[in-house]
Order: sequence, then structure tokens, then C-alpha cells
Amino acid sequence: MLGIFRSSKKGSVGRIFVWILLGLLAVGLAGFTLSDVARGISGQNVLRVGNERVSIEQYTRRLDTALQIFSRQLGIGLTMSQARSFGLPDTVLAQLATETALDREAAAVGLSAGDEAVTQEILSRPGFGGADGFDPETYRSALRRSGYTVPEYEAEVRREIARTLLEAGISGGVVMPAVAAETLLGWEREARDFSYLQLTPAQSAPQPQPDDTTLRAFYAENRDTYVAPEMRRMAYAALTPADLAASIEPDEDALRAAYDAAGERFRTPERRIIDRLAFPDEAAATAARARIDAGEIDLEGLAAERGLDAGAIALGPVQPRDLDASSRSAVFAADGPGIVGPVTTTLGPALFRVNAILAGRETSFEDARADLATEVAEAEAAREIDEWIEPVEDLLAAGAPLEDVADETAFVFGTVDVFDGATGLGADPAFARTAQAAEEGDFPELFELETGGLAALRLEEIVPPAPRPFEEVEAEVRADWQAETRRAALRSRGEALLSGLQEGRTLETVAEAEGLGIFTETGRTRRDVPDGLTAEVIAAVFASDPVEVALIGEGDLLFLLRVDGVTAFDPGAEGDLVEAQQIALSRAAALDLLEGFAAAVQADAGVTVNETLVMQILAQYP
Repeated sequence: MLGIFRSSKKGSVGRIFVWILLGLLAVGLAGFTLSDVARGISGQNVLRVGNERVSIEQYTRRLDTALQIFSRQLGIGLTMSQARSFGLPDTVLAQLATETALDREAAAVGLSAGDEAVTQEILSRPGFGGADGFDPETYRSALRRSGYTVPEYEAEVRREIARTLLEAGISGGVVMPAVAAETLLGWEREARDFSYLQLTPAQSAPQPQPDDTTLRAFYAENRDTYVAPEMRRMAYAALTPADLAASIEPDEDALRAAYDAAGERFRTPERRIIDRLAFPDEAAATAARARIDAGEIDLEGLAAERGLDAGAIALGPVQPRDLDASSRSAVFAADGPGIVGPVTTTLGPALFRVNAILAGRETSFEDARADLATEVAEAEAAREIDEWIEPVEDLLAAGAPLEDVADETAFVFGTVDVFDGATGLGADPAFARTAQAAEEGDFPELFELETGGLAALRLEEIVPPAPRPFEEVEAEVRADWQAETRRAALRSRGEALLSGLQEGRTLETVAEAEGLGIFTETGRTRRDVPDGLTAEVIAAVFASDPVEVALIGEGDLLFLLRVDGVTAFDPGAEGDLVEAQQIALSRAAALDLLEGFAAAVQADAGVTVNETLVMQILAQYP
């Protein structure tokens, strides 16, 4: 303990001072839950930066806190699987690596914090409140419950202060010039008004149908488009569950057992589509419920007051088993849609909203019988297939050709062409991989099909890429000719109209003459893409001068557009915005500088992560 906490004189100023400190520290540590795994394998290090180490206790404490903060933000109890999908454990590791690198550098340059600075820092943290004064043992006990010893906690605070001093020295003086903010805002906030016409094939006259000569000429010009890929013609002997299942008639007991084992597949329990919003205490939850009942606000409004969107409180369809006991009783006892609660949950007092009730569904044995018969037969077939492994491998080892294997076993002989886009057996990933690796003269070997079953194959022929005959691809050729002709006609029409606009006609007169609608947009920024337009159109708008016209697009949709006006960003009238942007740019630049410095320190010192230990830690979380 720091010297200030050694006093035990009742009524002394020092004793009162430490009581205050204990209160502040308790709030600062609220929510820390050092897991049993951390205690069980303490002493090991999660990562190292040079000679500086991060212990399992440090990592677990930080991970617990991150999980709690993220769970509160989302309004749900976050599982470790969900946390990993968000990258939370990796983020915590990266933060600790950065902090450890900065701690290492602070120590290297002699930065440290004295006892008084540590005391003041702890006192400044949200507090402990203790009406009867401070008791050192209570203080130590609170730290122990949070996984800290007193020296560990004070050492951590001391490192934080030194690290803050280092960070201030590295990036504290970074100030981006106002012109940078003005330039960025000038680009982002510039707005433009524009008008446009939309050209589509539907507005053009129908194209004539091509005759045989035209199509054959188009085919000859685009022969490379109609080329069959390289194919590997494979001979095979294969046995799949479907081959055997047709001859298997499952007995009634097997079907009944399969039906009973199917669980929720044929017996879907009632589900309810719900939202949940947790509160810090019962009083807050009760007050929120009163506001809802009075019609002052709804659940989305309450969430918005806490910076959460509707998605953060939505739990979607849930079954009884998805909720804890108290939540389950309350939610599934509701007669219909509406607000439920406050309910005491694992996240604290919470309000639920039942949005809809999805009735349970049960498929009778009779209705499921046909599907079950197929599945049970295929399962039995799969077991029977395994019995053929040894006999077939013996035949292949003795040099029997695939044809003989099929004659002497239940295997089926055939040939198939394997290529990108193949169907049937040739589409099985394992079959396709084995076929691609096969060479002439290879001895067939038995392998498992990913879609179920066994096969052995032999390369018969490699068929090189070759043009497909016109007669085989005539329908494709016709469709391609029609598309190209249609688009060429549309482009030609657009260019003719553009030429007229450049010679003095207006969009309005063109629209009237062509029977087209004219559309206008006002105050659009670069990041503002209206429905029906594309980012390419907006880019063209901002690349054009006022009154200039342009033809934009390709394929079956073209736009003729004209810029009608430009509203430039006025930094003089938006001084507060420029200042805020300048501050944001300065902070971003400072952060980049600090991260770059930390990365350089890590690169110089070397960072080692104990991946095995990290996985052991994560595996202990629900």
C-alpha cells in the first residue's frame, strides 16, 4: 500500500481520505470477474513484447470487462462464440500489446509516476462512498474479489500514468491546419443540382430478328465465347447410399425410433419474437415501464436514449430454452404481444416486448413416414457400403480393372466428364479433386465421396478446350446477338441525343420530343446516391461543369444528365463545423502517430502470443 493507507487511527484525516479512495476504487472495478481458469493457470504469460509480459490474469480481467461493456451496448448477454465473431478477444490482445509496448518505452526513457500522482489518480476515479470511514482490510478484500492484489492494482495505475505521459509527448502537440478541415469539408459538403433523362431499350423500337446467316457470322466473330472447357473423361466404379437404398425396406420399429430421435425437427415448440432492454437497477426499469404505459415513449425510444438502435435490443424468435428461468416464465406467460416486466434477468432488471407468437408445429409420424423411410434406408445403405471397403481394396490391389470390380461387387461402373460446372457424380468435390490429380497409367484407388459413398476412378482421356458446334449453342448465340444489338442501338440513340444537346437543344426539349420524363435532384452530395441512380452517375455529376451535359452508363441503362447548379461549402458560415473537423483530424493524426510509434516499438522488441494459452482461456467461457 501507499504510505497514506498505513494509518489506522480512527478519526484521522488519513483514515477518512482512504475511505473515500476505497469508494472510488470499488466503482472503478465494478464488473470485473476474474474467471476460474485464470486462477487455475496463473503465472503463465499470454503475450510478451520484448521482455515485458502480459499475464493471464491481466488478459482475463481485460477480456471480462470488454465482454461486459459490449454486452451492455448490445443489450444481450454475449457468448464467447459471439464475441469471437466480432473479433473481441483479438482486439483485447492487440490493445494489451500496444499498451505493453508503450509501457516498455516509458520505462526505457525513465518515465514513472510517484506515489502522490498514483493516489490522486485513484481518487479521481468514480467512487466508493463509505459512511463509516475507510478500512484497509475492506479495501484489500475488494481488490481480491476483483482478482487484484493491492500492489498489482497500484502498479497498474502507475503504468497507466507513465503511459499517458509518454502518449502526450508523442502525439500531444499534433494539430492539423484549418485548411485541411476546410478542404475535406469542401469536398464532402459540396452539393449539386442536376437533371437527367433515363434511356432504356423499352423506349426504343423493337430490333429485327436475326436470320441464320447473321447468327452464324456473329458466332464466327465470337467463337472464343462458345468454347467448351477442358474435360477429363473418367471411368469409375462407385457405390453411393442411393444405389443401395432403393432395395432396403426399413422396418416399422426403425422408423418409429428415427421419428422419436428427430426431436424438434418434427415437433417445433412455440416461439415468440421478442425485444429486450436491460436497465442498471429496478427503479430505472420500473420508471421506464411507467413511461411506456403512459404512452410517452416506446421501447425503441428508450433504447435510443441510451445510444442503441432497434437491432441492438432485438432477440428475434426464441424458444423457452433460449431464456433464463425468470425471463422464460414472464415472456411465455404473456397472453399476447405487449410489454412484459420488469423481469429480473442475468443482465439485471429488463423489459421485454413480445412482438408476435409463433405457434408450435408437429408433423405426425404418418406425414413424416416417407422422408424417414428414405433417410433410414440411406443410413443403412451407408453402413452396408462400409462392408465393401475391404473386398474392393483387395480387388484393386490385385490389379482388377474397374469393370471387373463392378461385376464382382455392388459397385456401379460408368464414365463421366469432369469439368467446371459438371453435374452428377462429376460435381462431387472429392471426385473432382481426384479426377484432376489423376494421370494416365495410375492404378485406381478407393476414396470416399463427400456426398456419401465410395469410388475409384481411371483417367480415360483429356479432352482439350474446343469450340462448341453452332447447332449446340444457337440459343446462346441468338440471345447474345440480340443483347449486343439492343445495347448498340441504345448507345447510338444516346449519342445522337447528346450531340443535339451539345449543339444547343435542352434536356426539356429533348424530353418532350422523345416522350421521356425529365428528373431533377437538388442538393445532392458526393455520398448521396438517390434511388434509381448509380455511384457512376453521381461521380459524373461532380466531374461536370454547370450546364455541361454528359452521357453516362452502359448496357441496358443510360443517363443523359445536366448539372444545373453548384453549392460550395462556406467555411466562413460553418466555423463550428470546421473547428470540429479540425479537432477530429488532429485526433486521428495523433492516434495514427501513436499507433505507428507503438507498432515500431513492437517490431523492434518482437511480440510473442501464447496462442495455445489464449485458446484454453477462451474455451472456459460459455
